[in-house]
Amino acid sequence: MNNPSNEVSGLNKILDSLIESAEINVLLINGQNDLKGIAQVTFAGGLEVNGFRITKSKFPDKQLYVQPPSYLSKKGYTKCFYLRDEDLWKRLEEKIEEVYDSGRFDEAVKESI
Repeated sequence: MNNPSNEVSGLNKILDSLIESAEINVLLINGQNDLKGIAQVTFAGGLEVNGFRITKSKFPDKQLYVQPPSYLSKKGYTKCFYLRDEDLWKRLEEKIEEVYDSGRFDEAVKESI
């Protein structure tokens, strides 16, 4: 019988590798309140996830806040992308912030949002 703990660990290793090799493009947004940019993340050269929002953080110890793609429903905003492992999410968030901070902006992202 398979151990669920080992399966999660194996999946996390795969996800970690996908995050490490992810291609991230950011569209700079000017003049829309706290919204600073929109990110597009491509995993393994084929799975493209659009709509990560980069906003000004409300916390003094952090400049930026990355929100996963979401849609508005009757219950409020619902995430379309979710990583259960908090460490994996933090790694992806940091990679998106690094691209934003580097100033490498891509107007082509506009076509995907």
